[in-house]
Amino acid sequence: MANQKTIERIKRQEEIAKQKAIEKKIKRNKIIIIMSSTLGVVLLILTLILVFSNPTKIDSDGNQIVSTTMTFQGSKDITVKVGQPVKWTIKGANAELGCMDGVKSDLFSFNGVFSNRESTVRFTPRSRGTYRVTCSHGNEVCIIKVV
Repeated sequence: MANQKTIERIKRQEEIAKQKAIEKKIKRNKIIIIMSSTLGVVLLILTLILVFSNPTKIDSDGNQIVSTTMTFQGSKDITVKVGQPVKWTIKGANAELGCMDGVKSDLFSFNGVFSNRESTVRFTPRSRGTYRVTCSHGNEVCIIKVV
């Protein structure tokens, strides 16, 4: 009789241990689900901020309209959308910009005069990424972010 009670007590302890292990797994899975959901929401918010923080104007021909002023220090960085044509108007702020008479990038190559007048660069970004824009000597003048 004592042996039977001992066996039953051991079985109960094993059942309790199994139940605790199951509860622990359930709790861990809930935490993983909550963390995954939170990460998804954060990524969504960051994507929306990236897309809408620099709204690009669109002309009647469907071109993204971007306008900057080129100086000896370069230009402000720009953000454009992938697959949509870009019309980038660049104005020269100085009479003599030296090597800034043209800009180059993996997105396009343009030679023009920026000295106190506007020039237009047209291109269509084909893939997302961050692209350096350099002067004719290879110095970075700005970054184009394609999203």
